[in-house]
Amino acid sequence: MDETWFEVEVSEASDRQRAFVDVLRESAHAWPECPPDHTLVLAYRPGIDDDDADGEPFEPVIDEIFASGEEVVRAIVDVSDLGGKRVLRTLCAAMVGNRLVCSQVHSQTYEREFSDDIAPLEATGSPEELGRIAGVWFEEIVRRPVIAPQRVRIPTSFVAPGTPLPPGHIWIRNAPCPD
Repeated sequence: MDETWFEVEVSEASDRQRAFVDVLRESAHAWPECPPDHTLVLAYRPGIDDDDADGEPFEPVIDEIFASGEEVVRAIVDVSDLGGKRVLRTLCAAMVGNRLVCSQVHSQTYEREFSDDIAPLEATGSPEELGRIAGVWFEEIVRRPVIAPQRVRIPTSFVAPGTPLPPGHIWIRNAPCPD
């Protein structure tokens, strides 16, 4: 059986959640260097509390919406260094009702994290519209070149395409093609 991006158990997801994931899954085929096993879907029905979600806390915006009884689906992407299979960043697009919140998250707890090189995104719309918006957001970040200090290789930085390599750094991922 072929793997596919953002596998989700049909029994876990509502029709709205599946519509969001289906659109996102289609866009993932075009993402460079993002294999299916680097993606994950977490679907929650209304009325779930933090204890039902593997005991892991949710970022405040999600906590507030859980209290209001909205269903939530989270699409997770691990961006790795490819060679060493080390996770560089974990990204999340959470659809809550008709809202989308995209941000970097902790790779194990999925709590929201902030960085200078990945801007969070918020939008509203239908599940299909939000799936397209999340797909574009993920793809833009997955395509970014990644650099690190030459001697340490940690921390990494995601840079805009076309950015020249700063002195003392190396390309970790998606290095530009030489002219």
